[in-house]
Amino acid sequence: MTTTSCQFQQCLTIWTNHYLARHPAGQAGLVTDLLYDLRDGELLLALLESLTPTLQLPREKGGLVVHKLANIATVLGHLQKERVRVEGVEVTPHSIVQGDREATLQVVWAISFHWQCQVVATRLKLPPMLTSPNIESIVMAWASSSCPGVTNLTSDWSDGLLVARLVLSLSPGLVGLTAALDSDQKNRPENILKLVCHHLSIPPLLSLPNTPDKRSTILYLMCLAQVLEPQITSEGLTGLP
Repeated sequence: MTTTSCQFQQCLTIWTNHYLARHPAGQAGLVTDLLYDLRDGELLLALLESLTPTLQLPREKGGLVVHKLANIATVLGHLQKERVRVEGVEVTPHSIVQGDREATLQVVWAISFHWQCQVVATRLKLPPMLTSPNIESIVMAWASSSCPGVTNLTSDWSDGLLVARLVLSLSPGLVGLTAALDSDQKNRPENILKLVCHHLSIPPLLSLPNTPDKRSTILYLMCLAQVLEPQITSEGLTGLP
């Protein structure tokens, strides 16, 4: 498993736990091993309920494979009902129960991306003519408007400076962030993420100073946009895919 692949799995684990901790019942549990802990389907059901507090999904209790398969089938059925796109490998209840890495990551990514897209679409101040926004274009437009010169969603973000500048552009009074931005300490990237997490309750999805996976950066920026609610202009989207 590559370093980037490990970082992406860690990103999804942190995102999952961030929302499981908000489960209405308050006793959803947390994930330590994404591939193992989701196999019975109960935490996936709890995650969906955490994202939609009014949702209550049926679940099978018990440690038999048939119970696990039924829970996963309920999860996949709900995703299909909500038109959540699960791309990549074919995902079946058996593949999740068996702890298949690719299938598990695709399901969690599909849930996180779909839900964050829904939230961002309602929170962002988008141009009125933008009816079918491309999320990657939107986050790049936001980043470029606040931090001219940004060219990608991977290597440009590894030192944490873009994260700090992006946050300060909309929350200039955030305690300690300007000092962290000006610091030359080796752990500056980690300190920036910790400050943002502490003050804005944004899960620290990026494993800085490592170069992040593009999907991880997109998910992190969507979490930031959920809180900061930036305004995206038509000019900012010009020339972007």
